[in-house]
Amino acid sequence: MLSEQGRIELDGGLWTWIDAARSSAPFREVPLTGEIVRALEQIELPHSDPADRFLAATAAALDLRLVTADTKLLAGRGYRVFGNN
Repeated sequence: MLSEQGRIELDGGLWTWIDAARSSAPFREVPLTGEIVRALEQIELPHSDPADRFLAATAAALDLRLVTADTKLLAGRGYRVFGNN
């Protein structure tokens, strides 16, 4: 969505960027699970952006640290976060 809105530019377009990221970094896809949905009730965010809520809930449910420069995600509670300024 950020690419479509012109807020970020991805070399070669979205799917080219995703394919390159998958092949060059140790990423893994995580399906949406009931555990993640339950974690939505445990997190607190200063806004209601659904994408941010799912990112934070996924980090909480899987005991991961969310790395972000987003001040709204940094201000949340119920998940571990690391500021990437």
